[in-house]
Amino acid sequence: MNKILKRTISILLVAVMLFGGTSAPSFAEDDSEVKNAVFNVEMKSETETEVTFTVTYVSNGIVSFAVAAVPSAGLTSKSIAINSAVEGLSLTDNIATYSKPVELTENTLIAEYTYTKVKPTRIIKSDFNVNVDSCVVGAEDRKDITATVNNLLPEAHSAEFTVSRVSETLTDVKFDITYISGDALKFTVAPTSTLSNGTVALTEGVEGLTETEGVISYNGNTPLAANTKLAEITYPKTAQTGIVKADFSITANCFADPDGEVAITPVINNTIPEEHTHVTTGDYQVTVAATCNKKGTKVKYCTECGAIADTQEIDVDPSKHKYVERFRDPSCEDDGYYYKQCTVCKQKTEEEIIPKTGHSWTDWTTVKQPTTSQVGIKRRHCKLCPEIDEAEISRIVVPVKEIILLPEEDIKMEYKKTTQIYINVLPEDSMYSAEFKWKSSNPGVASVDENGLVTAHSFGTTKITVTTADGTVTAVKKVTVQFSFISFFIFLYDLIFG
Repeated sequence: MNKILKRTISILLVAVMLFGGTSAPSFAEDDSEVKNAVFNVEMKSETETEVTFTVTYVSNGIVSFAVAAVPSAGLTSKSIAINSAVEGLSLTDNIATYSKPVELTENTLIAEYTYTKVKPTRIIKSDFNVNVDSCVVGAEDRKDITATVNNLLPEAHSAEFTVSRVSETLTDVKFDITYISGDALKFTVAPTSTLSNGTVALTEGVEGLTETEGVISYNGNTPLAANTKLAEITYPKTAQTGIVKADFSITANCFADPDGEVAITPVINNTIPEEHTHVTTGDYQVTVAATCNKKGTKVKYCTECGAIADTQEIDVDPSKHKYVERFRDPSCEDDGYYYKQCTVCKQKTEEEIIPKTGHSWTDWTTVKQPTTSQVGIKRRHCKLCPEIDEAEISRIVVPVKEIILLPEEDIKMEYKKTTQIYINVLPEDSMYSAEFKWKSSNPGVASVDENGLVTAHSFGTTKITVTTADGTVTAVKKVTVQFSFISFFIFLYDLIFG
């Protein structure tokens, strides 16, 4: 393959790479003495909203090349500034091209690429790179070579924490949680401990740092400064031993973006000692004196860590009870009681329940007379307490003498249609207490629901009967379901296709 053909293929592959998203390989002469051209990609500056990268030619006697940026979807191009001091360097369609029969000086800045960040997430190697093609060395004896791009951006996102024991006494132990380094914009840190009832003292003045039910959270547009103390956690000690690494640690969920979409695997350094050995001397010391119903405690302390090394119980002393009488008189609704209670341990004895007396009611007094449309109200009072009792007085019931159905004429309706039958009664006051039952003599033709709504199901005639609940008064309405041109064909369709 001659040089002209190979140069043509290289240029075509650069075009495919830029406009088709595929990186093109470079061709080189079969000359083991020709080395690759070396380029460096570095980050010049980075803020919450913007980042600038530099591309530098490092070596190796190059006289021609084309550099195309490959940013991630999280970057929006803002500007590309090529090194104007380099003759033969130009920018066309965002591709920095150098072509001159003079070898480019080593360690020459090619261009600066500035992008707007879609999110404040810190930039890593996968966010930006360049493709370099059409590399040629030799001003006279020109040879195609391959480019080596050293991407010096951070390899991956990181977050590192340290857990340490601050102090330990006979009654409590304190731990520090520190954010050592990294680029996490969002994280939650949850203590995991064999201890319980810990108190979290969050570091003041750290913007974006919060604590909820023992879980420490951070959410911001910039990572925390290195070696930022997050919190101090104090636990009361219940176990009679010194604290070791297995007693306390943390779990952390970290993300490189504030939305929690780019996860980071955190590094957690636990500096608490793995093991502890107690050393004791001297007599036991009483830590909890025995009471009337609770055993006491005496302990020996570790002379090295101050933790409890050994514990023994002290038997209870029943003579320590101090009883007083407590009572409450019964009321209408609540029982009374009597008992003796120890003021030291709260133990009760001689307990007795005095039954409640119940209400002593006055006679009922009518405060609102009932009518045919509304219930009345009656009231009585307890003679022993302020309790008031109210009850309803039933409405005055007027019997139905006659049912009038509306519409007055017989009903004619079409297949699958509905119509409403309304009720009037005489006397009119009887309507407030009246109840009715509806019935169709031929439900297959037309049915009726409990509110008088008639639904046509087939062609024919039926009688709709409404009767008072006691069966004393009845009214009947004839209903005929008729054909129409449209309803006939609907009927035939339903008959055939179900």
